Amino acid sequence: MAFTGVAVVQSISDTKVRITGLSLAGRAAGTIGLDGNVAAGVQLPNSFRPSPYRYNGVVCDLSEAIEVSIWRAGAAGAGVDEVVIAKTDDPFLATLTNADAQNATSNMEIYLTFHE
Repeated sequence: MAFTGVAVVQSISDTKVRITGLSLAGRAAGTIGLDGNVAAGVQLPNSFRPSPYRYNGVVCDLSEAIEVSIWRAGAAGAGVDEVVIAKTDDPFLATLTNADAQNATSNMEIYLTFHE
């Protein structure tokens, strides 16, 4: 099962995107990918264009360079602890899974930030 709701995707800057309008049913998983990744349940805008880079001679892949954070929409400072985040590369995909089998999550405010 995927996200519940309709994603509202907003570019905050060239390196930060906010997604609202989504929740996850119990044990459901939803996916977020870069623009053009048809396997993703939510595609990020074309303006968000992170790329792997080298730091101290080591390549930092997107799964290492993109931070995903989740908050309960409308509840300042309240994190969504029951959601597990897994990230993969080639192509980049963030999978958010509700670890609670019985209860849906609150509406989520999701941020993806590229750290270069």
